Amino acid sequence: MPIYNNPALGQAFGNLAAMFAPPSGADAAGWARANAERAEAARRQAIYDYANSPGYDQATADRMGVLGGLYAPNQSFYSVDQGNATARRGQDVAASTSRANNTADNDTARRGQDVAASTSRANNTADNETQRYGYDTQASTSRANNAADNTRALQDRQMQEDASLARLYAAPVKVGQNETVYLPPATAAAAGLPGTLAGPAAPLTDSQALAQIIMRQDPTTQDQFARDKFAPTETQVQGQERRRLAESGQLTDQQLRDVILGERAPVQTVGPDGKPRYMAPGEAARTGAEAVPAKAPSTTVNLGPNGVPYGDPEKGTVWARNPDGTVKLDERGAPIAIPYQGGSVYAQQQSAEKSAGLNAQRNSAKQNIVVQDIDRTLARVIDNPTLTTGVGAQITGGIGGSPAYDVNALLDTIKANVGFEQLQQMREASPTGGALGQVSEQENRLLQSVLGSLQSSQGTPQFVDNLKRLKNVYLDIVHGPGEGPPREDLSFDTAPAGGNAPPASSAPVAVSSPEEARRLPSGTAIQLPDGRIGRVP
Repeated sequence: MPIYNNPALGQAFGNLAAMFAPPSGADAAGWARANAERAEAARRQAIYDYANSPGYDQATADRMGVLGGLYAPNQSFYSVDQGNATARRGQDVAASTSRANNTADNDTARRGQDVAASTSRANNTADNETQRYGYDTQASTSRANNAADNTRALQDRQMQEDASLARLYAAPVKVGQNETVYLPPATAAAAGLPGTLAGPAAPLTDSQALAQIIMRQDPTTQDQFARDKFAPTETQVQGQERRRLAESGQLTDQQLRDVILGERAPVQTVGPDGKPRYMAPGEAARTGAEAVPAKAPSTTVNLGPNGVPYGDPEKGTVWARNPDGTVKLDERGAPIAIPYQGGSVYAQQQSAEKSAGLNAQRNSAKQNIVVQDIDRTLARVIDNPTLTTGVGAQITGGIGGSPAYDVNALLDTIKANVGFEQLQQMREASPTGGALGQVSEQENRLLQSVLGSLQSSQGTPQFVDNLKRLKNVYLDIVHGPGEGPPREDLSFDTAPAGGNAPPASSAPVAVSSPEEARRLPSGTAIQLPDGRIGRVP
């Protein structure tokens, strides 16, 4: 291959030519730039050297830096320090102003908060006082209303109890013929009667009825009735005839006396021959005739088997007789008197037996009613104990139709029967025959609570126990101790303290008053004055 076509040789010749060629503009520029950079580096080196020299001055160094082109005048250390000082001054002023403003704002906010807090406290205090006053006023009003309601309820209950007792023991209002009775407003309202009661008109007498009949007749009939009514009687006519005969001499005085005296029943006298004969009473009195002596009454000899006469028995009775006709004696040797049918004693015995039978029927009916009402009361109390006992009963007892009102109505019947029976027992046991005088309302309440308190305002357990115990007492009275329906279970021990209750089979203790019964241990069988058997609660 020819040499002149060798690329490497051509490159070498090109390099030699470039080495000896004159410099280009780029080279000149590069040399100038390089010189400038060397000069700047020298200046910087001088500045650096000055900075390390012992006589260093900041102002001179800043001017050398500015002149050397290291930084602009506003970038010198002095300018930066001045700028920093100015900025710091501005920041200090701003901070001081901000602190002052913050302080003022804080003071203003604090004052506002204090004013708001003070206002809020004042408002809260006022609101609290207003609310407290409202509460106090409401509470005071509520207490006053409650007190008034309680007073009214107690008054209503008292009125109901008084009315119940008044109805139980009140005597019927009796208005006689042609009478007018004025009832007190309270009595009229309680009994549902008008305030004025007029009695029935008295029936006309015979004369008044006859006068009314005559007044309705014509005048002729009235005149005839008057002549007939006031015509002389037969005695008057006889007297007029006797006067006329005597005046005319046709009737002597002796004949007139005999006629007049002969109208009377004759009497038996002793004649001249000693035999009885009949004479006119006037003749017997005029002649002094002797009356025939009356026959002595026959005497019944009441002798006993021992020959002792016993006289006549008490009125209304006869002596019981032995087969031989003598008076029958008892084991003590006393004569036995028995009532005879139709006599007064027999009639009294029949009346007493009838009354006892009726009383037993009435007592049985009342006692069964008491047991029924106790069961009805227990059912209502168990169904709603809150409103029928305790505070609920005390508050709602006077509201008609409420459960407590219904329970109190049943209790009125129960308590009235209990009180009446206790009062009756005391009267029967009284030595004066029941003269106990007027029983006060408080005494009547105490009598009603002899067998246990029946106030519905008691607690439920105690009230229920008292009802069940009273039911057990009445069941013992009606059916006998331990007989009849099962007894109610009580939550307390009915045995007396220090021992067990006496067995039901022990003999009843006869008592004559509730005080004697209360002194016996609970559960003791007792015999009441009317013969009934009961048990001490």
